[in-house]
Amino acid sequence: KDFIPMVQYAREKHIWVRSTTNASLLDRNGNYKNIIDADICELQVSIDGGTKKTFEKIRAGSRFEKVVKNSTILNEYASQVNRHRTRAWTLVQRDNYNELENIVSLCSEMGFKRLTFSLDVEDTAWLGKEKAHIKDIDRKEEFNLDTAWNLVDIGENNGIEVTFWMTFDKYQANDP
Repeated sequence: KDFIPMVQYAREKHIWVRSTTNASLLDRNGNYKNIIDADICELQVSIDGGTKKTFEKIRAGSRFEKVVKNSTILNEYASQVNRHRTRAWTLVQRDNYNELENIVSLCSEMGFKRLTFSLDVEDTAWLGKEKAHIKDIDRKEEFNLDTAWNLVDIGENNGIEVTFWMTFDKYQANDP
């Protein structure tokens, strides 16, 4: 109940505000409107699958159709009031690696103008997995520039900017 007033207060103080959501409750009490009207700078929506089966496997307890609907109304409203400050965010991993192209198309259909693919599985606390299991989930080694450029091209063809997130310093910490 305090989230919207906190965002408004921070924005009134000229503080840049970003938040992340799973989009499950955006339709309740006009949350999607209230967040945009609070002048949030960026709202990231977690979209971790291009199909219902994959999405619900990764996001256990979430309902794919509801997230798609809520993301769509969020983006429609943001466009309507000319405050398109949303971004889809996908954690690239074993279960969705073969759906990355579908995710670009799906995010475009939901009205996102930006999509970021994160390759940092190791920093994802919600997985709650041991390091050995994380190595099994991680697809950083398979992901290459050809894959990235292909996703960027698909994004351009669908009117969505595709970007990538990966922190290099922790991977190169032991390199000379």
